[in-house]
Amino acid sequence: NTPSSTPYGYILPVNGYGLWDAIYGYLGLESNADTVLGMTWYEQKETPGLGGEIALPEWQEQFGGKEIFQKSPSGTTDFERASLGIKVVKSTVQETLGDVPQARSAVDGIAGASITIMGVTEALRNSLTPYRQFLIRAHQGEIQIDG
Repeated sequence: NTPSSTPYGYILPVNGYGLWDAIYGYLGLESNADTVLGMTWYEQKETPGLGGEIALPEWQEQFGGKEIFQKSPSGTTDFERASLGIKVVKSTVQETLGDVPQARSAVDGIAGASITIMGVTEALRNSLTPYRQFLIRAHQGEIQIDG
C-alpha cells in the first residue's frame, strides 16, 4: 500500500479554429488546477508574422502564472460559475484591463491577428469547459495519485 500524493500539475488538450484552419495546443496547470504552468500551440496554419505568432515561445510565455477561473470584479473566484479560459485582448492587458482582477486571466494580443486571437480565446474556453468539475475537484485537493 503506497501513499497518495497530489499531482505536480495537469496537462489538458486545447483545440479550436484560427483564421485559416484548426489550432492545437496543450495547457499545463499547477496542482491547484487554476494557475497556468505553460501553454503551447504545437500545430497551426495561421499567417506567418501575424496569427502564426501564437506558435512563438515568447508569445506563449505570457500564459505562465495566469488563472483559468476568471475572478469577479471584487477579486473572488466562484469556481462553479466563473468563466473559464484565458482571454486574449486586442492590445495589451495593461491598456485594456489595467490592474483589475480579470487581468489575471488575460494575455496580450497580436497586432493584425484579431481572428486568430479570438480563436485562441474560444479554443481555451471551449476546451476547458468539459473539465470544469474535474478542475474543481483538483483545486479542492480531491485528485490523488498513488506514489
